[in-house]
Amino acid sequence: MKRHEILPKAVPLPEIIRQEEEWKAPPPLNSDHINTWLTAGSYSIIPLFVFLFILLLETATIVSIILLVLLLVYFAAVNIYSLRIGRKVSAYNFGVLLLAAAGSVQMSVLMLEAVGHITIEEEVAIRPAWLAIQCILCVPAFILMVVQPLVVLIAIFARRMRCTREVRSEFKGCGYAGINAYEAGLSDFVGAAHYHYEADGAVYVAVYREHTTVTYPRGSDNYIRIDPDYPEYYYDPDTARELRRLCFPRFFVSLGLFAVFALNIAIFGFNAFAF
Repeated sequence: MKRHEILPKAVPLPEIIRQEEEWKAPPPLNSDHINTWLTAGSYSIIPLFVFLFILLLETATIVSIILLVLLLVYFAAVNIYSLRIGRKVSAYNFGVLLLAAAGSVQMSVLMLEAVGHITIEEEVAIRPAWLAIQCILCVPAFILMVVQPLVVLIAIFARRMRCTREVRSEFKGCGYAGINAYEAGLSDFVGAAHYHYEADGAVYVAVYREHTTVTYPRGSDNYIRIDPDYPEYYYDPDTARELRRLCFPRFFVSLGLFAVFALNIAIFGFNAFAF
């Protein structure tokens, strides 16, 4: 069973050569066109939704709730479609979507109560159900938005501690093994940057292709640290810096959001479940 690595590790040069020789590039998609439509759709649907939501909030509350559900479904469909074509989608985005769905459950119930579609007694009666739904949605959201960034930060620290030997890595060009149809169709995609470094008589290749790594200018060199016992494990300070810059704000903002959600569930659930 192949082990999943949280952080990238280098590949021996012979393996990289074999992958490049055997790779058959897929027919490219019209990726720039897809990006334009997805971006335009996302930016245009939000103001339209806000306008209709406010317009129908008092006169047609049920329709407003349906619009809210459709908006969440739309963004879920966009993310699923993006994954299917090979477009990068952050797990954090799915966590935000789940958290938004959890908040929408409570907002919908309170909206129905505010306009008189349900009474306070009816809301209290169904409160355990919608609180349970919120809890179910919040668990995977918590994993994606809080636990996952924390795991990455811990992995960065662990990799930094184990990699103590400094070596020089040199840019040797771009490779195309592993690209998907979406990447192949991007007008500005130039392949994955390959940086070579030597350790214990062997050459290893650090491949920079993911959105969580830094691609350096062509022809540049870089000093990284490697694990003396397992040279394929390397620590790149620039990549680590970018990851920390990405994960720290997400972790603390998400932690605050879930603290508010936990307090909300505790307050509403106190009477509902007789805690």
